[in-house]
Amino acid sequence: MLKPKNQGFTLVELLVTVPIFIISVAVLIGFLVTLYTDLLKKNAESQLALEAQQVLTVIQDDLFFARNFAEDTSTAMVDGDGPGGSAAGWTFDTSPNSTLIVYEMALDKVRQDPGRAIVYQNTAASGNSCDLDDIALNPPVLNNLIYYVDSGRLKRRVLVPDPINSRCAEPFRQQTCATNTTRTKQTNSGPAVVNCSADTTLSDSVQSFDIDYYDADNNLINMAAGGSPLQAERITVKLTLKRTVAAKDIRYSSQLSITKINGGDPEIQ
Repeated sequence: MLKPKNQGFTLVELLVTVPIFIISVAVLIGFLVTLYTDLLKKNAESQLALEAQQVLTVIQDDLFFARNFAEDTSTAMVDGDGPGGSAAGWTFDTSPNSTLIVYEMALDKVRQDPGRAIVYQNTAASGNSCDLDDIALNPPVLNNLIYYVDSGRLKRRVLVPDPINSRCAEPFRQQTCATNTTRTKQTNSGPAVVNCSADTTLSDSVQSFDIDYYDADNNLINMAAGGSPLQAERITVKLTLKRTVAAKDIRYSSQLSITKINGGDPEIQ
């Protein structure tokens, strides 16, 4: 009776087959890792593109009622969290990147509310009042919006003039600070301690945030030659976001052009 043969691999077959199998698995793993890394990069690029678009949309929406692009904050502002401990520390070239300072006409409701109205000062002593027929003769209350970069984060600070002078309404925007805290607000009745919310973080992936200013003839204003943001009728906001994925830096750049609609010399409260 014949004995069945062993159905195994010979040593020679193993020496040939095992390395081929290992190499095949290594190639497959390398392909899968590359594919996964590419997917991570594409996903990061898509996220950065969406984030950049959202940031620029917020800025565009904020600046719909821009009155002036400014060199610094208006004299009526008080900001204990500003550079150097005061509102005067803010300038359009505050490092590390450009800082965008905008004087906006204050509204009593969010811009998207069809019932919104501009907030005016009540200068009844000069012959104007808050009556419907006369209210637009008053100068508007001007907020300051400050967009700045802090440790890779693009933030927005809101400065609202304290209501020392009478107003026809109150702005819906409230002043913000570097962190959630309290601040002393000057009122007609004297100082009052009020809550101050933290600045809004628009993005935490900022590599650069730069502003170009253009005059009424669409010429680039040369700041190094003594130009001023106050001369600008249009700005271009350039935003570059960066994120590190699989030890690779992923960047996305976008820009937005904004033309000043509500121009004019600001009335400082």
